[in-house]
Amino acid sequence: YCSMKKPQALREYLLKSLPDLPIDQDRLRIVADQGSMQCLLTSGYSFEMSYKLEILLTECVIEPEVIALVIFTWLKEQQSELMANHAKSKEAITFESEIIDNEKSDIYFSINLSERIIVEKNDDGQLSISYPDEPTYTAFEDASNVQVIRGDEVLFEFTTIEKQGWSLDMPFPGRNP
Repeated sequence: YCSMKKPQALREYLLKSLPDLPIDQDRLRIVADQGSMQCLLTSGYSFEMSYKLEILLTECVIEPEVIALVIFTWLKEQQSELMANHAKSKEAITFESEIIDNEKSDIYFSINLSERIIVEKNDDGQLSISYPDEPTYTAFEDASNVQVIRGDEVLFEFTTIEKQGWSLDMPFPGRNP
C-alpha cells in the first residue's frame, strides 16, 4: 500500500495503456526517491510532497518514445506544469536505455513529481487529510462583442481582443485549521 497517489495512478495508467505490460507486471518497477515534504508556517498543517519517481521497465519490447508519449498524456492531467513551464519541461523527464538484444531493452525514466496534501480540522477537532484535484488549463475565450448598457440605452460597444493560449485554473483547497 502506498499513500502517495501519483505513483500508483501512473502504474495503473501504464499497465492499461501499454499492451505488453499487463501480461508480466513484475517487469514494471516504480520507486519514489529523493523525497521531501514542505509545510509552511501558516494557520494549518497542509503540505506538499516532492519526489523523483523512478520507473524501470525490464526486457521491454516497446520503443522508449511510445512509453514517453503515454507518460506525457498522463502528465498533462496529473502534473501539467511540467509541460506548461518551459524551464521545468527541460528537466521534467530523463531516461536511460540499456539494449539487451535486438528486440529488448531495459528502459529507465525519472520524473519530478509533487502532491499537495490538504489537512483540515473537523468539527470534533480531529485532523483529516485529502488530496486536491490537480490544476487544469482552460483555453482562452474567443474574441466577442460586448455592449455596455444602462437600462435600455447602449452606452458603447467594443470587441475583445483575440487571445491565444491557456489559463491555469487552480482548485480551491479549502480551509486549513
